[in-house]
Amino acid sequence: MNKPYRHARWSSRGCADPSGGILFACILIVLTCSLSGCNAPRAGRLPESATEVMELDAGYVILRELLSDEARLDGILVIKSTNKATESLLRDISSSSGEMLDQLDQMAKSNPKLTMKFNGLPQVEVLVRDSIASRTGAMLLSSEDEEFEYLVLMTQDKALSYGFHLAKSLASMEVNSKASTQFSEMSKKLESLHSRVMIRLNSICGDD
Repeated sequence: MNKPYRHARWSSRGCADPSGGILFACILIVLTCSLSGCNAPRAGRLPESATEVMELDAGYVILRELLSDEARLDGILVIKSTNKATESLLRDISSSSGEMLDQLDQMAKSNPKLTMKFNGLPQVEVLVRDSIASRTGAMLLSSEDEEFEYLVLMTQDKALSYGFHLAKSLASMEVNSKASTQFSEMSKKLESLHSRVMIRLNSICGDD
């Protein structure tokens, strides 16, 4: 089996350069990669004759892309400050996603039928996702204080909701009982993080 590609896991700890210009450039790279997926696998719709293994392979890749992006989430905290509760939540999301990313890599390595090369998405879908990611990144960088906190939490509402449903679907697709259980556990972790995001959103939206 081909070795799964790996994203560099940039974070606030890995980009703490004292030079302002270098630091800002570093964070721009982090944010762009986190929202659009640097070094992503090739796009391409699966053929109608796609096997269940090919479908599963694409699912692994899409989940890996999401977890890799989420694992770098705390990188934005180098240049953006927010409420302590939200900051702690973002760091927890980043840390938990990194752990699940490592777990997913081990799962992929144990299945020689997986290639981890294609995400199964048509090119137009990839272009749309990249466009949305670029716009979202610009909005986050230009926002301040409460607006930034709200926007970053909204991105996590969408990402984590998608993630826990994706992991749940992979659990039902996976014929290996151990891998299926692991996907179910990932789904529960992502759902728990999503619930925390919703609680935090309700909290700040309810403040006068």
